[in-house]
This record gives sequence, C-alpha cells and structure tokens, in this order.
Amino acid sequence: MTNTPTNTPTGKLGSESADVTITSSTAARLVELLEHCERFLRTAGPVVRTELDTFLAEQPALSDANWLIDMLGFNALYLQGKLAPTHHTVDHTGDQGDRP
Repeated sequence: MTNTPTNTPTGKLGSESADVTITSSTAARLVELLEHCERFLRTAGPVVRTELDTFLAEQPALSDANWLIDMLGFNALYLQGKLAPTHHTVDHTGDQGDRP
C-alpha cells in the first residue's frame, strides 16, 4: 500500500468531517497500541486506577476509567474489523492466500 497524504480539517475539531488515509501497517500499529493500553489499564492496580480517575475527573469531555478502558478496547476491535478485509494471510502449507 502506498502512503497517501492525510486531509486535515480547517475548523475546530469535530466541526467538520475529514477523510484521513493511513497505511495498513500504521493502522495495525494503532490497533496494537490501543490493545496494549487497554490491557494495561484493565489490569492496573488500585493506585494507577485512582490516578487515572483523578486525571479523568479534571477533563471536560471524558468519563470515568471504565469508560476510557472500554473505549480503547472497542476502538481497537473496530479498527481490526476495518483492516480484516485488506489483510493477506499465509496458510499453514506455506502458500500465500490472496497474493499473486
């Protein structure tokens, strides 16, 4: 896949819709990052959870730690679903699936 320039909105965030195109490898790295963050926060001890709740309480648009953790996981799954049709896999016989 080739790199495609991204379109950036000219107005305030959320006031305009803009298409952003990224490579599939970049999207896969984003999925991995989201999954790591979600897994870390979901298994974090009480001190980390308290610090996260304190931080989120100071943010105007965010909810509690459980909401944030769930959103990380849901967005990772959503992005994985968007990537699924574009992934080419290799089967266990060594033949490449959809690749010419």
